Amino acid sequence: MRLTVRTSILTAALLIGAICATVTAQNRKGYFPEDWVTYTQTRYVTSVAKGWDDIYFGTTHGIIRYNSLEEKWRDPMTASSGLPSDEIWRLAVNRDDDVIYAETSLGVYSYSPTFQEWTSEYDFPAELDDGSGMRRLSFEAYHFDLGYHLSYSSDNVYLTDPDLRDYQILDAAEDRWNHVWVATYGHGVADINLANNLVTMIPFGVFQEDVNVIYLDGSKVWFGGKQGLASENAITMWDRQNDTWQYFEARFNGWISSDEVNAITGNGQAVYFGTDYGLVKYYRKSGKFRSFTSALGLRSNAVYSLFAEDSLLFVGGNGTIDVLLTPQDSIFPLTSSADGFGKILAMAHIGGDFWIGTEYGLHRLDGRTFKWGRFNIPSGHLGGAVWQIIEGTNGEIWFAGIDGVVHLDSNLTEIESFLTRTDLNEQMPHRIALAGDILWIGTDNGVLKYDRVRKTWKDYATYDGLIDNYVNDMVLENDHIWFATPRGATRFYWNNPLRVRED
Repeated sequence: MRLTVRTSILTAALLIGAICATVTAQNRKGYFPEDWVTYTQTRYVTSVAKGWDDIYFGTTHGIIRYNSLEEKWRDPMTASSGLPSDEIWRLAVNRDDDVIYAETSLGVYSYSPTFQEWTSEYDFPAELDDGSGMRRLSFEAYHFDLGYHLSYSSDNVYLTDPDLRDYQILDAAEDRWNHVWVATYGHGVADINLANNLVTMIPFGVFQEDVNVIYLDGSKVWFGGKQGLASENAITMWDRQNDTWQYFEARFNGWISSDEVNAITGNGQAVYFGTDYGLVKYYRKSGKFRSFTSALGLRSNAVYSLFAEDSLLFVGGNGTIDVLLTPQDSIFPLTSSADGFGKILAMAHIGGDFWIGTEYGLHRLDGRTFKWGRFNIPSGHLGGAVWQIIEGTNGEIWFAGIDGVVHLDSNLTEIESFLTRTDLNEQMPHRIALAGDILWIGTDNGVLKYDRVRKTWKDYATYDGLIDNYVNDMVLENDHIWFATPRGATRFYWNNPLRVRED
C-alpha cells in the first residue's frame, strides 16, 4: 500500500511537471512555437552557427535550422514566431545550453530553448564563433553536383551554379558529424561531406518572398508568386514527405512560358498554373512542363483563374473562358456572357450551375436552361468584383468580393452578408474558407475568424504571427490554415487543442 501511494505521488508530480512545461511553452501572446510558422525567401544566407543537434543559418528573412543527424529541416524562426528582426547579420550558439545569439538590424538578441522567448542583449558573444568551417574551405578540393564549382577572387570565395551565376560564400561551420555547412548569399545552404568531399545543395524556403497563391497537393505544397522589384522569380514546390524544396525558373526552362503565377489547381494527372503569360502544365508522372499560349489556341495569354473538374480544366483569362481537355491537351473556347467583362477572377460548379466571378460582377450558366446570365441579388452586394466562389456543406454558396462576403442558400436567396464598410471594418476580403461553423476571411489588413454559432469575431495580424497583414490567398488544411502574403507563406495551427481558447 505504501509503495502504491508513493508511486501515485510520483506519477502526480510528473503530470504536474508536464502540465507546467506545457504552460511555459506558450509565449506572452499565448501561442506555442509551432502555432505560427512562416516559409519565406531564405536563399540569402549570411551566417552559420552550430548547436548540439541543429545547425543554424542566419538569413535576410529569419533563421533556418537543419538537424544534420536526422537529415531534415526544422521549423524556421521568423517574425511569426517572435524573432524581433528577420534581417540576421551574425549568429552564434552556446553549446552548453543551446542559447542562440543573433545580431540583427535591430540589435543583438538571445533565444533560450527553456523559456522560448527572445531577449535583448548588450553585446554579441563573438568568442562563440570559431570559424573552423570557413578556414577549411580555403584549401580543400571538393566534388560538386554537375555544373557547380568554386571560384576565388582576391578577397572572396564564390559558388558558381550551372547557369553561371556567382554567389558569394559568407560563412561556414563544421558539425560533429564530419560535415561542413556553407552559407551562400543567394543560393541557400551547401553541405560538404568531409568523408568523401561531396558537396550537396540543400535548398529551403520559397524562391521569392511575394507569395500570391498556395496549392496543397497531398504531401506537396506549391507556391506561386510575383517577381515584383526583384530580378528573379520561380515556382516553388515543397515535398513535405521527403523534406525537399525545388525551384522552377521560367528563364532557364523553355517549357515554362511564365513563372508569374495567378492561380494553381490540379487533378490526378497534372498540376496547372495560370500565369501572366499562358497556362503551364506540370505532368506528375514525368516531372515535365508544357505551356499553352495563344499559339496553341488559348484566347487570352493572361490567365487569372482555373477550375478543374474530371477531365476538364476551365481557364479564365481577360474576358475569356477556354476549356482544356486534359487527356488530349486540346483547347476549345467556352462561349459566355463574360466575354468583354474584364478579368475572370473565379469559377465554380455548384448545384448544377456554373458560376464565374469577374471584375464587374457575377455571371451564371443555368444548368437547366444552359443559358448564361448576369446574376445579382436585391441588395446589390454582388454587383462589383467577385474574387472567390466556394460551396458550403449543404449546397449553399459563398462569395468574396469588393462589397464583402455574401452567403446564399441553395435557393440562391441571401441569408448572410458581411459588408466591407460596416461588418469588416473597411477590411477588403480577398479569400474565404469554411471550417465547420468557423468562417475565415483573409483581407488586405489581416485575417478575421467568425464563429457562426457563438456570433463572435477574432482578428489576427502581425502581432499574433502573420508575416504580413495583406493576404493574397488562404487555404484550409484540417487544423491548420495557410496564408499567402507579400512577405511569405504563413501556416497557422488554428485548432491547437493545447492552446487556451482565444475568444
